[in-house]
Amino acid sequence: MMVGGIVRALTCGLAFLMLSGCASRSDSANPSSVRSTLAPTGVLRIAVHRGSPSSLLQESPEAQRRGVAFELGRALAARLGVEYEVVVHGSNPEALAAVAEGRADFAFTNATPERARAMDLAKPVLVVHKSVLVPSGSRLSDLAALSRQPARVGALAGSTTAIEFARLYPLVTMVPISSLPVALRALRSGEIDALAANNAILYELGDQLPGSKVLAGSWGSERFGIGVPKGRGVAHEFLQKFSESIASDGTLSDAVARAGLRGVDQP
Repeated sequence: MMVGGIVRALTCGLAFLMLSGCASRSDSANPSSVRSTLAPTGVLRIAVHRGSPSSLLQESPEAQRRGVAFELGRALAARLGVEYEVVVHGSNPEALAAVAEGRADFAFTNATPERARAMDLAKPVLVVHKSVLVPSGSRLSDLAALSRQPARVGALAGSTTAIEFARLYPLVTMVPISSLPVALRALRSGEIDALAANNAILYELGDQLPGSKVLAGSWGSERFGIGVPKGRGVAHEFLQKFSESIASDGTLSDAVARAGLRGVDQP
């Protein structure tokens, strides 16, 4: 009897531990747990900045919104079963800061090690190549010219581009640019000789600058993926699966096409 009682106690204890473990694993995959983790206010706040097809394009308040970040954020909200809010910022660094500080829930960004320290990143799903945009009549005929002669090259303030480009082209004087509309004005006025950025941005601005061109070739690339505030690890597996699904089911390619995003590949 005593032995039987011990066996029964051990068996019950083992069953309890197994059920506890199952419950713990179940909680991490529970849709309501993922939903409250990724959209703690009940609404998925999508951080975007205007003027880039990788983020948000909207020609007028009445025009239809498009842009990869906007569309992917909207798709994630639908997958979670929550409403979404588009939080528009004046620049990409401002949008990323909002996510890093928990004032927004979703970004689509260049997945650099620096940004991985500020937010949790899913596996990249898009590669965007980098070059420079020059205005009509520019003396810069190719990227190699930047290694031979001084030039004033703009880059968005706070971007990794400014640091990377200066290292590759030491003759260049880097000019910080606060926003994409400012970049366009600086190119038109001659304040800068060229703008360094990813090709998604450069082609979009080039369409607004007659006679301009994106120089052939590439000096680097950016790997874009979904970013969320730190501390939302319980939803990491869900985000990874979501990223894989949008890359394979056409959601990503459709968003890229609607945004007119050029100069991109999938990893």
